[in-house]
Amino acid sequence: MRTILLSLVLSIGAPLTAQEAGPARADAFVHLTSRYWHSLDPANAYDGVSFILTGNIYEPLVTFKSLGELDSFAPFLASVVPSRENGLLSEDLKTYSFPIREGVRFHDGSAMSPEDVRYSLLRFMLMDMEGGAAALLLRPMLGLYGVRDAKGLVPPELARRAFQAVEIQEGRVVIHLNEPDSTFLKVLASMPLVVSKKWAVERGDWDGTVEGLKNWPAGRKSFLEENANGTGPFKVDKFERDIHALVLARHDGYWRAPAALKTVIFKVVPNGGLRLFMLESGDADGGYLENTYRGYAKSIKGLKLYETWPYYHTGDIFFFNFKAEPKDNEFLGSGALDGKGLPPDFFGSREVRQGLAYAFDYEKYLKYGLGLQGRRMAGPFPPDMLAGVPESSYRYDPEKAKALLEKACGGEVWRNGFVLPVGYSADNAPRQAAAEALKAGLEKLNPKFKVHLHPMRNKEFYQGVENRKLPLYIASFYPDYPDPQSLAFGLLHSRGYFPKYQGWASAEADALVEKASRLSDPIGRMAIYRKLSELAAESAAQIYTFSPPLFRVCREDVAGCDGKDNVNNLNFNSFPYFYSYSRTTSR
Repeated sequence: MRTILLSLVLSIGAPLTAQEAGPARADAFVHLTSRYWHSLDPANAYDGVSFILTGNIYEPLVTFKSLGELDSFAPFLASVVPSRENGLLSEDLKTYSFPIREGVRFHDGSAMSPEDVRYSLLRFMLMDMEGGAAALLLRPMLGLYGVRDAKGLVPPELARRAFQAVEIQEGRVVIHLNEPDSTFLKVLASMPLVVSKKWAVERGDWDGTVEGLKNWPAGRKSFLEENANGTGPFKVDKFERDIHALVLARHDGYWRAPAALKTVIFKVVPNGGLRLFMLESGDADGGYLENTYRGYAKSIKGLKLYETWPYYHTGDIFFFNFKAEPKDNEFLGSGALDGKGLPPDFFGSREVRQGLAYAFDYEKYLKYGLGLQGRRMAGPFPPDMLAGVPESSYRYDPEKAKALLEKACGGEVWRNGFVLPVGYSADNAPRQAAAEALKAGLEKLNPKFKVHLHPMRNKEFYQGVENRKLPLYIASFYPDYPDPQSLAFGLLHSRGYFPKYQGWASAEADALVEKASRLSDPIGRMAIYRKLSELAAESAAQIYTFSPPLFRVCREDVAGCDGKDNVNNLNFNSFPYFYSYSRTTSR
């Protein structure tokens, strides 16, 4: 599987020659990504690249009927979608019964059973991995956002509650919610979830018992981090470490019908210009491109762009760390407001946060980072997801920035200055542009303000976020499921991923997010989300920039790149679902 791949030294390496690469096959597909995946474990695949892989390897109980029907569901690994009409959803909307589809086989050939589904649901909740998404199920089922205690262990009483919430009755998987949840089926439809219990246990994973959880403290690495056995259309064939590629092979025993593609080569190429060149030359068939390359890609013969114009993505966001970890933290420099570093609580000052929000040149970033493609974000909800939100009150205004920073911390910020590190993924050109725009804006205000840019490898970046080392960093948030509630929780609730690691909490925001999850009335929910937008602007806990239109790019001889299905919520985020793809010719 070493065909059509590039030299490791991306900055100076050249593509393989056609003779070295060999011809592309009609049943093979090379997909380019900008960075590595974090994990292949469906309980820990929280970043976008990991989710693309797990979404093509593992599968959900139910799925969305289509990309245009996000409130309607179809059966998938469950043979029926529960409803009150068919008697599989209780009248109080708290108990869901899922008949499990027969004849489904895992990649190792073993048959899927209801116990595999039950184990997978429990494992997702009870592994409760750092940075993972366990709260997606813990909150609706147990009313909790985490289950680990101060020692990093799962208390037996909480584990037993989880076992009571997920049962097998008459061959069906029965899920009991703590309270009605208007988004629960959306969550399940967005989860590439089901693993083989026997396969996992035989390879040293959790044994599925309360007692066995004692052997799984926080941070223990699972075999599933780098290995997989799902029911999906593709299985892991091999990891070509020397050429930065993961090879997926067709699952010929797939329960629907085998995919048209026999092989998918998932290739990591950090340099965006090199990705574009590989697509143009035919060394790749599809992949991720930043918005800055949109115009170039449109003009290239043989390439086709599929644009998703609803603006559902948050775009890049600046996240403030309200209390950075002071111990052994080189990012804090001197650790004091003395012009040589930052105090750990530097961003506890709202005047500082708002000063930075006014010092950022939004239009320059839109031009150079996004190629003028994007709509301004007023808060955590993209403009096409939540109507009626007023425009952002923050714009590039050096005078306002100066006035706020002159007052911040009793005037010490302005008098003494600071050295501010900005962390972001090294392979992301728009975030580089965002960091540069902030640096330019702040350093123009006061020569004592110094901004140092820190491009970081993906794994190193997330470690910095989760260890609370980075005072300020740039990231984005893909909705876990297609609903404003996913953004409300992930960006504004104190137990959401980013607020938790920012150290930011608002009792009002928490109460509003939780209230919205209980409401079925869409008008009432939207009113709450508008209130949350106002609260986000007032607190300035994050700086929102632009929501870009998403797009994907494929060679013209690829069919299905514009598919409308939304298995695992991949299409909503413009991620590839390779089952839909086929090649019409070989080159």
